Order: sequence, then structure tokens, then C-alpha cells
Amino acid sequence: MPRPTNAAPKQTPALVKLYLFIYNIALTGGWGYILYLTILHHLNGKNPRDLYSVIEKPLQLFQTLAVLEIVHSLIGFVRSPVFTTLMQVFSRLFVVWFSLYLEHQVKYTEFQSIFITTLMFAWCTTEVIRYSFYALKLYDICPYFLTWLRYSTFIVLYPLGVSSEIALTVFRLSYVKEFRPFSVDMPNAANMSFDSYSFVWLILLSYAPGFYQLYTYMFVQRKKTLSAEKEKAQ
Repeated sequence: MPRPTNAAPKQTPALVKLYLFIYNIALTGGWGYILYLTILHHLNGKNPRDLYSVIEKPLQLFQTLAVLEIVHSLIGFVRSPVFTTLMQVFSRLFVVWFSLYLEHQVKYTEFQSIFITTLMFAWCTTEVIRYSFYALKLYDICPYFLTWLRYSTFIVLYPLGVSSEIALTVFRLSYVKEFRPFSVDMPNAANMSFDSYSFVWLILLSYAPGFYQLYTYMFVQRKKTLSAEKEKAQ
């Protein structure tokens, strides 16, 4: 999913700016590496069902590092709204650490595995563009074409990514309904219960309003940002 602006606030201290630059460059490289592994896997004619085992570790690492974006927002390193950033990062972590992680218990079919490929294409392309945009924007050296990509590719990649996330989660429903992985039953020392099947449905139902809100928001940002860039060029 696309995210709101992650630009550093004005008058950012030099060390904070350097840290954010290194962070964004590292994430650009990480997602670029995952995209490389995905493309290479298919160019070599390998089975789509085996892709997850190839990308699992770097995917878990670099997506989990996105938790720092919430921290950056909380402590004022960037201007992103905390709640929106939190929801965006959480939805990604849910897919990585629940829907995809269940591959260790039950594998996707060959057809279902196609959606891992479409997910990686959408996520990786989006993140390579997004993080490189943020990195260069910190020092006002971001070229127009990268700005255009940042505010244009979401038109296709966001629906592709969201539909892939939903599909990969829906494919897990029958397994989750039967085995209730990660569920907690009463009684227990914490005196609380958790039903993973109900939780998965809650996540799925949240996609519709979340998609509409962020998709329309990005169109507003696209018009605002690209118009400003054109005015600067004149």
C-alpha cells in the first residue's frame, strides 16, 4: 500500500537527516534485492510454489524494519501521521507474519502462489521508488521522473498489491477456521482469549474502507505534488 508523505520536517538536524538517508537507502537496497530474487526465480523457470522459501528471510527483515517508520513519526523525525503509518505497517506485517508465515504449516497451491509473485512485484517496485524518493528528497536532489513515479505508479501497483494481500489471506481461511493457529483459549493466566479466525475476518473487512481512503488520498497528493513540481520547472 502507498503511504502518506514521509518527508523530514523543515530544519531537520544534520545527524537525523543522515540517519534517515541511510535508513531509506538501506530499505531501497533491501526491497531491490527481494525484487531481484523474485525476477531471477522466474527467469530460471522455477516453480512459483518455491518462491517464498527464497525470499522469506529478506522479506521478513526489511518489512519488519518498517516498524521504525512508526517510531520516526512518533518522535518527529518525519511528518507522517502516526495512526495512518501504524495501520499501513501493521497490514503489511500481518501479511508477512501471518498469511505468508503459515506457509510452514500449509503450502499455497501453484495457482495461489502466483499471488506471492504479484505481491512481491507490487510491494518491491513501490518500495524501491518510495524509499529512494525519500532519500533523495532529504537533500533536495530528487529528479522529477522519480517524483512522477512516486505519485503515479500507485495507480496500478496499489490495487495489485491490495488484491494480492487479500487473496493470500483468503486462501488461508479454511486452514485458520479448522486449526485456529495463534488462538488463545480460556481459561488461562492472562484471563483473556483470542480467536485468529475472527481476527482474520476483521482484517479482511478493514481493507475496503482503508483502500478507498488511501487511494483517494494519493490522487489528491499526486495532483498537489506534480502541479507544484511543474510550477517549479517553469
